[in-house]
Order: sequence, then structure tokens, then C-alpha cells
Amino acid sequence: TPGEILVKDLVGSVMNVNLVFPYISSLSRFGYPMFRLAPSASANGVTTLSGSISNLTDSYLADDEQAAGTFEITSTVVGVSNIFVMSSSGGIFTTNNINLLTGDWSGFNGTLNIGNLYCGGVVELDNSVPGMPNMALALVNPQGVLNLDEPVSVQSFNDVGTDVSPGTYTASDLNALDDGGTFKGTGSLTVGFTAPAIVSIAPGTSKISLSWTAISGAVSYDIYRGTSSGGETLLASGLTSASYVDSAVANGVTYYYEVTAVNGSSTQTADSPEVSATVLSLTPPNITSVALSGTSLTITATNGTAGGMWTLLQSTNLTLPINQWTPVLTNTFDSSGSFTLTTNIVNPANARDFYLLEEP
Repeated sequence: TPGEILVKDLVGSVMNVNLVFPYISSLSRFGYPMFRLAPSASANGVTTLSGSISNLTDSYLADDEQAAGTFEITSTVVGVSNIFVMSSSGGIFTTNNINLLTGDWSGFNGTLNIGNLYCGGVVELDNSVPGMPNMALALVNPQGVLNLDEPVSVQSFNDVGTDVSPGTYTASDLNALDDGGTFKGTGSLTVGFTAPAIVSIAPGTSKISLSWTAISGAVSYDIYRGTSSGGETLLASGLTSASYVDSAVANGVTYYYEVTAVNGSSTQTADSPEVSATVLSLTPPNITSVALSGTSLTITATNGTAGGMWTLLQSTNLTLPINQWTPVLTNTFDSSGSFTLTTNIVNPANARDFYLLEEP
């Protein structure tokens, strides 16, 4: 479009349009190409713009309805320039007219501006937005409103002239900064390409399993390991899932881990906070005594992992593979790696019962 596209009287419709905002000298009323939703009737509803938007120069998207309404933009958006999103009624800013962004903005590397110097804008980021990891976000006018319906990640955020520090913010956090604008919703805004956090580390026999928070914009993760705090070196790179099982470990050794995320531009985050775990010993626990009184069975065991889990397996056939034995009890060893239990698990109908003690 070389100037302004004005859409009128199409409230409730779906427009499948491929827009290209080229770099040209002809101007709209704001000096840039513009797609403007401005129905003349006093109707409200949802009007949808689908298709694609290729943004080669600064351009405007405006919900300029006379009555309250929502301009839902489901388009796939690409480009590197500014997009200004406006909300007005007859040229006067209004919070009744919402620009709902539910399209794919992952290929947009420009700046999404909420309002401009003369008019505010209302932008709502919905759950279907797959991500905005490469874009900058700016709330230009203090009348602007940002509704966060999901966790959203952006490269940077400027709030009415103030650069917001990297981190993750709720709507209340952003309002508390008091830089300008209004923030609503139950989602969050992550500013900058932030480090993941390891949320689970589970030691096992000859392995340690880890998982961490998935980072919006990450295409892979690198994991670092060491045997002393702060001594981590690269263990694995290019991981595409947010979990890893480290099997190259020695039993009884404590390992320390950190994780970083890498985006499509090969930018790497800072390290995650360090976590550690000790690999469980391979030494099997011992059943030291078994006493039977009627159907009451008392078992004493030692040499287990202190505080570790154990499972008691039962079979009437000693030659069966272990995976065919029946788990009958699960509990934990005490602080010395021992336990004593008394239980009524004996079946009088069985001629013989065999028991094995298993650690994970």
C-alpha cells in the first residue's frame, strides 16, 4: 500500500489480505503507510485481519472505530521497521478499541510501538502468539495500554522513553515502575534473552537427570558440568529439548551444572544458577534377615542409600526375569541406609515366596 487503506462497515468480518508496506515517498495522514479500521456504523465486534504483513518501512495499524470493538490481527508479520499500533475513536484516544495480536511475529525484527507521540494505543497479546523473541517493544504514549495474556519474550522494552532492565515482569511489576502507560493481564513480559533456570535435578544409579525452563526464542541449549562449584566446562551443546540425562558419571561423586540458551542469531544467555547432585552408589542393599510369623513378615535390610528409595519385589519363581517380579512395597532407607519393616504381604496359598530389594 502506498498510502492509507481505510476499511469501513466490515465489523465482524475476516479479511485475508497480504499487505506489503514498501519504502516509498507518498504519505498517509501520519506520513507513513497505514491500514485503518474505521467503520462508519456505531457497531462493535471483532474484525479480523489475516494473511501476511511485510513491513519494509515504518507503518501504522489502527483501530479507529466509532464504537467499542476489537481489531484482531492474525497475520504473519515480517520486517525490520517500526509498526505503530493505534486506538482511537474519531481521532481521540480510547481504551475501548483493542488491537488483539494473535499472529506469528517470530519473523519480525523491528519495533512494535504502542501509540505514537500524539495518540495512545491498546495492544493485547493473546495466548496464540507463538513468540516475539526478535522484536523490540515500545510503549510510546503514556495513554498506551498493554494487556498481557501470556508469557511474552521481547529483545527490549522502552516504556515512555525509559529502557526497562532485562528480566521478567508481571503487569503489576510494570505498573509499579511508574514509567508510564497501563499494564493489565495475568501474563508476563520477559525483556532480553534471559538465562534458563534448572528446575529439577534427580540423581539415580549411574545417572543424573535434569530439566530446565524453556526460553522463548531459544533454538538450542548448552549444558556445563564440573566436579567443583564454579568449575563447570561444556558437557553438551545444541540440545533442542529442555531436559538432559547425564550418564557419563561416577557413583558417589557430586556434580555441578549450569545451562545456557542460544537463539537463532547464535546469541547465548548468561549461565543459569548452579545446581548440584550426587550420583547414587551401585553397591546393592542387603536383606540381612527375614522372619515369618503366620502371614506377618519382618524384613531387615542394610547398605542402602541414606534417604534413598527402595522397592520390595516378590515372586513365586526364583528364575523369572526381574521385570516379571511384582512390586509389593516402596519406601525409603533411613539416614544410615537401613530399614526394618513388618507387613502382612505373605499369601498362605503360595508354597514359597522370594523377595528382592531394588533401588532405582
